[in-house]
Amino acid sequence: MSSQNIAICKECGKEFSFPKHTKGRRPVFCSPECKRKARTARTTAYIAKRYQTDLDFRKRRIQQNAANNKKRREESKDSELDRIANEVAMMSDAEEIKTYLAKYMRVKSEFYAKPKEAKDGE
Repeated sequence: MSSQNIAICKECGKEFSFPKHTKGRRPVFCSPECKRKARTARTTAYIAKRYQTDLDFRKRRIQQNAANNKKRREESKDSELDRIANEVAMMSDAEEIKTYLAKYMRVKSEFYAKPKEAKDGE
């Protein structure tokens, strides 16, 4: 005869059983995943509320987000450059390299060169 208690998960609403404990609190989540989801929701709600009411907190979050986004963009750019460098290193023909690089790089002169005007009568 096993002594099992039944509870309802606060996150998903599913019934689950747990062994009877003599000490400690009764579990309120059926799995670690439900516990993680509930904690994430609480943290998100806390940050959203504090973001709206605390101007110093908002300024710090904006600065942190800007710094994190800049770092993420630089890492992405570096990984893309590494990929291109590795592909170019495997090529042997100069024309093949020029053709490949033309797809991935822009020449500044293309953007600053004035278009040639066609002369009438010539």
